[in-house]
Formats: sequence, structure tokens, C-alpha cells
Amino acid sequence: MKTTTRVFSFLAFMSVLFCNLFQIPIQAEETSKDFFLSGSDRQILEQYKAGDLESARELRKQISKENNLENFVDENYFLNETFYTTYSPQFVMYGRLMLLDRYQTPAYQKKLQEMLIAKEVISPRAMSVIDLTYVSAFWGAGQINNGLWRLSNQALAFCANGMYASPVIGTPTSDPYIVDNAAVRKSLYYGFNGPENIMEAKGYTNEQMIVATNDFVSYALTGKSVGSQAADGYHWNGWIKQLYNEIQSKPDPKDKNYAVYMVDTSGTGVNWAGQTAPLQPLVYGQYVPKGELQIRKTTANSSISSNNPNYSLIDAQYGLFTDSQATNQIGTFTIQSNLSSNILSDLDVKTYYIKEIKAPQGFALDPTIHKVDVKQNERVVLTCSDIPQSNPVDLIIRKVDHESNSGTPANQPSLENAQFTVKYYTQTQGELKDPLRTWVFKSDAQGQVFMNDTYKISGDELFKNTQGQVVLPIGTITIQETKAPNGYLLDPTIHSQVISDNGTTETISSFQMMTIPNKVNHLLLQKKQLNTDTLIPGTVFIHTTPNGVQKEITTNEEGWFQWAGLENGIHTLKEKHVMPGYEMDSNAIRFEVSETGIKLLEGDQATLQNGTLIVHNRVIKPTIEILKQNDSNQVLPGAQFSVYTDPEGTKCVETVTTDKLGKAKFTTLEAGKTYYLKETKAPKGYRLPTNEMYEIRIESIPANDVFDVYIDNVKNHEIVSIEEEEGIKKAILTIINHARPKLPETGSKAAVWMVMVGTLIATIAYIRQRKGK
Repeated sequence: MKTTTRVFSFLAFMSVLFCNLFQIPIQAEETSKDFFLSGSDRQILEQYKAGDLESARELRKQISKENNLENFVDENYFLNETFYTTYSPQFVMYGRLMLLDRYQTPAYQKKLQEMLIAKEVISPRAMSVIDLTYVSAFWGAGQINNGLWRLSNQALAFCANGMYASPVIGTPTSDPYIVDNAAVRKSLYYGFNGPENIMEAKGYTNEQMIVATNDFVSYALTGKSVGSQAADGYHWNGWIKQLYNEIQSKPDPKDKNYAVYMVDTSGTGVNWAGQTAPLQPLVYGQYVPKGELQIRKTTANSSISSNNPNYSLIDAQYGLFTDSQATNQIGTFTIQSNLSSNILSDLDVKTYYIKEIKAPQGFALDPTIHKVDVKQNERVVLTCSDIPQSNPVDLIIRKVDHESNSGTPANQPSLENAQFTVKYYTQTQGELKDPLRTWVFKSDAQGQVFMNDTYKISGDELFKNTQGQVVLPIGTITIQETKAPNGYLLDPTIHSQVISDNGTTETISSFQMMTIPNKVNHLLLQKKQLNTDTLIPGTVFIHTTPNGVQKEITTNEEGWFQWAGLENGIHTLKEKHVMPGYEMDSNAIRFEVSETGIKLLEGDQATLQNGTLIVHNRVIKPTIEILKQNDSNQVLPGAQFSVYTDPEGTKCVETVTTDKLGKAKFTTLEAGKTYYLKETKAPKGYRLPTNEMYEIRIESIPANDVFDVYIDNVKNHEIVSIEEEEGIKKAILTIINHARPKLPETGSKAAVWMVMVGTLIATIAYIRQRKGK
């Protein structure tokens, strides 16, 4: 009696519902029926399973007409897609609509079997419901309906709220998210399609297990389910609850890494109770999918870091984070010698974030936070690159004049076209060996050298960073001038700088621009008297430069002239004028100017040492004139005089004879040397003096107006007189015969008488000798 009352109350509710849904009049005989199928209706469903759909065709037609469902059935009078997409599939539980349910036919029974074929969940993401089937479970005299849904990630899902409307194929879903609910977790783990399904061994059909599992889940989440609400809880109380309680008594499979995933749906529909309700969320359970992560390390600029021991990707470290701000670190990757990191395993299939926390040697710390999705049963390898640190360079050398410290010195040659050899070494300490790259650069008109292709004359490719700037890697740079600017001396000094890493950014600031001074080549020309340090002023030279330009230069009053910044090449000097008293040198002087200095090529009377070119001039050979007189100042021609270089008179240099004026000139004697003068032949009528030798030396320094004659070491002896003609001085030696008792001078009267007396005595002696015989 209680059962009949409950059924009648529910039928009265459903009568109102059907009036609203189908707009049909309520038939008294229909409302008196409960929604338990009769035995004959059960037989019809069995006929369906056997493939006999024709026998009950007219009955289905009648039922569809009675319920005003002609527009909701197909040609065989089974409910069509429009019905199932408009109303909850549980509607077929009422009255005899179960006989119109297409899911009772073999074709849809086969679909259930197809859906039950195991498929691996291919992605932690889902976008929609891609398939579903409805099942009817019979228990005792009653039946209960529910569905089984397949998501786009291939997971089989169950309804999470039995009081909501059923999603249909194509319903969009959210991405799955984990629901940490032990009751739901048990319901799925020990329910249909679960790893430890308890119902299969008890002999339940697939349909019963699907319906029951839907009830388990809905009840665990909401406290309600279709089975607990429909038919006054007939199915829940009759068999589902008992199974639910048994399941809830079992261990929580969370410890087995089993999780519940839920997807939300949006929109509304009509639920099994005929109410407009939100669409049901769907849940499924599975072992939490796991994946692996590994990092592969590369350089962002191999042209800088390759073959360079200052750069190594080994020991870089990355943190694994769960948040996009990289604050919650759960793991660490360390790059090993194979440039791959250690593997982080057993990671949940979800999105992680990776950030470098320790830069490797010579590289900038990468601030990028990398987003990476772990994939189920896969090892995801993230390739990360680091930028090698380097020093951007522009102006590397400032060439200056040594004296003015200016790159554009006034009154000095230009510093343009100096050449510098620049070498880059990977060593930062110790001996530098085998430069990795070498370049040659030139200076501009301001003496500046920029490290770019415009200033590069030759050499390897320049290093450039990721922005295309010219840079120097970590290492050592050497700079050496290999060609000086024209007019300057080469500075062979090797200048070096170590480029060291500092900080964690790509750009380092270690290199300092080098200022390299150059000395102008200087050449001091000194005009000197040969064999002395006496400087000769006023000497004029014709200077011919390497390009053929001629210019007169003159030694100053101190006897010198100085050049600065002589152009490289061969220069020629030719003497044009020298002051009186000196011989003019007709030979050309040639010297070569180069960046290494100045070299004398030709010049008999020239020497070059320490930047001083000394050109010697010989003093014109002094004229010594003999004036021969007697003591009466009478000139005596025919006297012969000889000059010797030795006091013994064995090495004659020159012999002269006085002319009719009593004069004779010596022209081969050199100033500064000592000579010996002797009369070697007396004039006619005079006796030759014996043992009389004059020591003679002339000191001539025209530049100092010095012309001193020494006779027997007596300066300017009484017999010496000096005359000057056209600026040239000469010495006149007046040699006079004086009366001498013991040995008269040549030409005296006593000598004549003595000769006569001597002759007489000799004659007498001869006669006496003849007579004695």
C-alpha cells in the first residue's frame, strides 16, 4: 500500500511535467501506471537485443502517438537525436518510453562495447565531449538510466551531479583539474572501469556497473544521485547503496598515486526530473600521469665561446618551479659534460616553469622564465641557450704625438696611417701562445683606431655579440704598432690587457682604450771641421726629399740644423756653400728615413750616430810661402827648400824653389800636422846652411778665425807673417841670412874671402909637394 501511494504521487508530478514538455493531455490510465516495466515489456526489450525490432513496431508507434512524440522518433519509432539532445536520457525511465529508447537496440549496445575498448588518456587537457552512450540497468522490476561520456582526451567520464542536465556530444569542457575527494576517488577506483572494480566479480552487467558508478560519484560529491532520488530511491536502496558502502570502506587509492579529474561544462538543459538545470560536470579517475624533464644546453653565440676555455656550459644550474614567477622551486637541473642536465622524473603532467639560477663560466645569467608542459610518459627536453659574456669595443687606440700629447699636433706630421697588429689570446695569465684571432688596423687623421671593418686592413673576422656589436671575448688582447705614421718612429712596445668576466649580464666592461704616443723622428745635422769638434756655421745644403722636392737648408750660427718628422724614404744632401777656409765637399750624402730610425747610406765625410748626422769639412790646405832674403833685404832666387814629416829629413813631402822674387809656396801641407823645413840648395853665390831644420805646424780653424803658425813650437815666430786674401789666410816665412863668425851665412863677403884664401893655400901646398919629389 505504501509503495502504491509513493508511485501515485510521483506519477502525479510527472503528469504535470509531461504536460509542460510534450503539451499532451493527461490520460487517466497512464498516470495510474508506475515506471516499473511489465513482464511483456521486458520481453520486448529482450527481442530488441536479439535483433527483432519489427515485432513491436506498431506498439512503438502507438506509444509515441500517445505521448505526442511523433516529432521525436525516427522511421522505426525509436527516439531520435533531437530527443536526446533536448531532454535528459533518464526520461525513458517513465511509463513505457523505455520501449522507444534507441540505446536498447543492438546497434547502440555495440556502441557501448566500442566505448569500453580501453584507450589511453592522451593529454591532460580536454576541450569537449566527443562521444557518449546511454545505458539502462534493470534491477528487480525496475530500470534506471544513465550515461557514459568520452572526453576529447579519451578519458571515460561519469556524471558528477545527478541532479544536473546531461552534456551531449560537442559540449565544450574545461581542462581537467584534480579533485581531492577520498569518497569520489574510491568510487572511481573501485567502480566501473576502475583498477580494482569490485562489481565485476559479483556478476553485475556493464550497464548496472555504469549506472552504479554514476550514482557513486554523484552521491559522494553532492549527497544525491539519480538512483537515490528516482522511484523513491528504489535502486539506491535496493542494490547501489550496499555497493557504495562497501567501496567507501576500502583504502583510499591516493597512496597509489590515483587521482580524480573533473571537467566543467557550461550551459543548461532539462534534467531527468524535468527541471531546467546546469549541465553536469564530468569526472574520471586515473593514475596521476607522470613525465620527465631534462635540459639541453647550448651557446647563443658559438663564434665567441667555441674553442675558448674561458667559456664552459658545464655546471649551469636551472630551477624547476611550479609558478610563473619562479618562486616555488621543486627541483634543480645541473648541466653535465655532455651538455645535458640530470633528468627530473615522476613529475605530474602539467605546466612547469624553468629558470636559470646559476650561470656557467663566461656566460650571462639568462633571466628568461621558460614555460614547459610535462607530457604523460614522455621525457620533454627543453633546449636553453646562454649568451657568452663579452666586452663591446669601439675606440681601442688613441695615437698621440709624444711631445704634444695630441692626436692632431701642430707643426708636426699627421698621425694617420699608423698600423697596429692586434691579437686575441684565450689565455688570461701566464705565457701567451697561439692567438685565436689576429687583425691589423690603421689610424685615421686624428690618430684614432676603431675596432671595426672600416679601420681593419686585414685579419680574421671580428667578434660580434647578439646585437651585432664588435666585442672582445674574455681573454687577453695585445696591441703592437707595426707601422709608424710617416715622420714618426715606430713604438714596438707590446701593450696588453686582460678582458675579465664580471657580473651576470652579457656586457662586461673590462677593456680600456689605449693611448700610444709616437716620437717624431729627429735628425740633427752638424757641420764640423774634420778631426775637430768645431762647428761650421753658414753651410748651405740642397736637401732632396724622397718625392724629389728640393730645398736649401743652412746651418745656423752654431753650426747645426735640425729636422723633425722627416718623411720615410731616401733623402739626399748636397753641399752648396761653405765658409772660406774649408774645402767644399762635392760628394752627395744619402740617408734613409724609416719608422725604425735613420740610416746613413752614403757620405765619405759623414757619420750618423744617435740621431746626429755629422758632416766634416776639411780645412783648405794652408799656403806656406817662403821669402828668401839676405841680411840686406835682397831677395834670393834659386834657393831650394824641402819639407819632411820626420826630423831626420828622410821623408820628403814637398820641395819648392824660390822664384826671382825670392818666393816659393808649399801647397800640399795640412793644417794641424807637424812638418820639418830645411834649405836643401843654396841660391847661386851662397853657401848652404848646415844642420839647420825648422819645425813647422799650422793650426787653422776658419770657423773660429784661428790661423796660428808655430815655428819650433813658438807661436807666430818672428819670421812668420800672415796675410789674408778673399778670406783665406796664408803664412809667409821670411828666412834671412845673418852674419855668423864661425859659419858665415850663405852670400856673406867673409865667405868669399875665405874661399879665396883657402884656394891659395891649397895651391902652395900642391907646388911644394911636387918639388919634394
